[in-house]
Amino acid sequence: MGPERRRHARAAVRPASRSPGRPGPAGRGDRQVARVPHVSPRPERATCRSPLPLLLLLLSHAAVLAQPATPGQQLGPAAPGQRLGPAAPAPQLGPAEPGTPDGQSPAEPKPNDKQATVSAKYIRRDDRNDTLFARDVRLKYRDLDVVGSQLFADFRARLLHVDGPVHLNREDGSVFDTEWFDLDLDTKRYTTGRFRAQIAADTLGHGAVEPFNLYGSSSDSEKDSRFSARDVIFTSCPENDRKYYLKAKRVEVVRDRRITLEHAVTYLFGIPIFYLPKLVVPLKRHHRTDWLPEVGRNDIYGYFGRMHYYYDFAYSQYGNVNAMLTEKRGNFLGLQHDYGWGGGYWHGEGLVDLQYGTKFQEWTARGNLQQYLGDKSITLRVDGSLSSNSGFSSTSQQTNLTGQLARTYDFGSTTWGFSRSSTSSSASTSSFTRLNLQQRLNFGSLLNADANVDYSARAFSSQATDEELTTRFNFNGRWTLFDWELQDQRRFDIDGSRFKNDSNLSQTEIVPQVTLHTDSRRLSLGFIKPFDLRLDSSVGEFRELINLPGATKPTRSTVLRANWDLNGSTTPLAIGHDARLRTSWRYNQSIFDHPSPAAKYILAFSPTFEWRPVQGMKATFDYRWQDVHGFSPLQRFDFSQTLNDLTYTLDLFVPDRVRPNEGILAVNLQSGYDLLLGHYRDLRIGVQYQPFDELLITTNTSYGLDPKLFGGVGFRSVRTELIYDGGRRWQQDLGFTYAPLTGKFERLDSLLTLEPLHHFTIQNALSYDGFRKKITFNDILGTLDLGCVQLMGTWRQQVGEFRMDLSITAFPGLSSLFGTGRFGQQFSTSQGISF
Repeated sequence: MGPERRRHARAAVRPASRSPGRPGPAGRGDRQVARVPHVSPRPERATCRSPLPLLLLLLSHAAVLAQPATPGQQLGPAAPGQRLGPAAPAPQLGPAEPGTPDGQSPAEPKPNDKQATVSAKYIRRDDRNDTLFARDVRLKYRDLDVVGSQLFADFRARLLHVDGPVHLNREDGSVFDTEWFDLDLDTKRYTTGRFRAQIAADTLGHGAVEPFNLYGSSSDSEKDSRFSARDVIFTSCPENDRKYYLKAKRVEVVRDRRITLEHAVTYLFGIPIFYLPKLVVPLKRHHRTDWLPEVGRNDIYGYFGRMHYYYDFAYSQYGNVNAMLTEKRGNFLGLQHDYGWGGGYWHGEGLVDLQYGTKFQEWTARGNLQQYLGDKSITLRVDGSLSSNSGFSSTSQQTNLTGQLARTYDFGSTTWGFSRSSTSSSASTSSFTRLNLQQRLNFGSLLNADANVDYSARAFSSQATDEELTTRFNFNGRWTLFDWELQDQRRFDIDGSRFKNDSNLSQTEIVPQVTLHTDSRRLSLGFIKPFDLRLDSSVGEFRELINLPGATKPTRSTVLRANWDLNGSTTPLAIGHDARLRTSWRYNQSIFDHPSPAAKYILAFSPTFEWRPVQGMKATFDYRWQDVHGFSPLQRFDFSQTLNDLTYTLDLFVPDRVRPNEGILAVNLQSGYDLLLGHYRDLRIGVQYQPFDELLITTNTSYGLDPKLFGGVGFRSVRTELIYDGGRRWQQDLGFTYAPLTGKFERLDSLLTLEPLHHFTIQNALSYDGFRKKITFNDILGTLDLGCVQLMGTWRQQVGEFRMDLSITAFPGLSSLFGTGRFGQQFSTSQGISF
């Protein structure tokens, strides 16, 4: 709707001049309605999910206002002091219900989802001109409440005008204030005068996490898709404390796509930082919004500065151009472009990233493509990169290319894969190539199949190419009481480079195997319920390097292996009120048929006794016995083991009456006795002590109990950590490791957090190496937290990097004024005491 049509339409729906308290006929436009010069701000926060701004919920369903009244219906002024609201049912702007007198509302109005309820001190309908006038209006639609001074509707012109001040809010606290607004009932497009709004984060789309405050001289919107405003101030800071804001001649918001600001100036602490004729902030998923300038220093570039400029040509054609100045590697120019093409099932999308450095002719090209091939079930994905003389690699050139073609259908999928990577320098070259085919079939619980064929080749400049082919087939399903699986894996050493001790150049490894699995839960037998029994049985053929009795080296042969594995446990058995007993066991038997029958078995038995004599105390006794005996020609199964030991644990906990789950003292003691070798194990001691709320002390150490063991009787290494919380101003985390055998502090770690000024925090981590007698300052981090803005500076000694960050909390990805630093704590402490 153009400005000329809007001006005439607004005049057509304004009432004639009238004396105070004397209503006049509606439909004559010989008086200009007085406008409110400015809307006073309101402090409510916006948390709605509706499109920007909040009017859209009402306006998208405002067609109810176009419904004509019953012929002859005239709505006169309300009685003095009376509002036509819930106490006196408000008139419904639509036909009267059947059976009700003309011009009267039903006794109990029943608004539906497409009706808005209007209450006002004065409502008048002019059927001849098909207009409506109301004074001191309040409209309610679902959870939306609109209050205005005067409402004019021209149903012939399909226009609605509300004079202000106009205030809209929702039950969730969302707010929009304006002087006036006009609505085109056909297009659902509206315009407003000077306004103030609080916008919910997800109203904008991806990339925003906090509400925004928006101020402007006028605005317009089209349904849920687009919002624009002029002479705007855009910020997430409170109105009376704007740490930062963006000021622009015009702003346009397209949900989940972009925010565009024309002639935008960024203000930080009231100072203009930079100006752009057009600033685009992406709102795409997984898209970083580093449009702020970036400076810092590291070992690769030295001192550097970078600037991004975003563009948005179309919904699927957007990106940024960036420039970078560095101390060590010259100047860089870059382009990152997200693209899309095609439509329907031929739609494709991807990314192109190009970077070029002038000093060393350093360049990098990366890209990817995901393309549908005429059917939503067929997709092609390609990723590639190429770099030369990169400062992040010692090789002069690197390439990488991967591709995948996949088709999915109701009962499975087929995937073809390809990848190749190579590196080259003046001294050597290398490459790796891989081809892969995967086929999956799913026919329900009875049968599932998975086939995989994989070819790989490794090549080096001074060596022969190493080629391998691996095939894997797996069939599995469920039948009655059994889960069954049939698998076959074969590895072909095509050139024979992996097994040089064999005379044959081409070798093959084969492992076909069938397995059956069941458990006692599938048997509805009452006497088995206290037991959890599991049985696995398998038969497989292994062709690989094997050990033979009396042979000096392994040789290649085929071995048949049959295996049964029975294991289980009992449910905990109560002994009185304070004790529990549970037991687990295992029997595994393998039989081998080459070169003569051989066998190997595993027997294991492990009961556990738990006793809680008093509150806060628990004693646990674990006995473990296991015997692995026999001979296996297969290397992976040829081992022996005998265990016969006892482990006992004591836990003590002293609760706090105020905090029963975070006590004053917690102690853990654990030791054991080896019945086979006849010696005591070290006593492991863990203590957590919190004498008062501000201090937490944790200690972990071990104490030697057996003089026959290494180190004899006495303390082993001792690790202690202390956390002292000095309140809002400071906190000290300290940890040290002491070696009693050498009498030295092996390591000391410290993390100090200070707040010397309000909202300004400094963290410093350092460590001391007792063997080299060296102190290392690991990281230093300074943070100025200003609510909607955070300033951070970081020095990382390990990588020689200094960076500063500006973080606008409304955009989590937008934290790169001066880069993005990390801070790594060098040790961790236990959080609280629990039992």
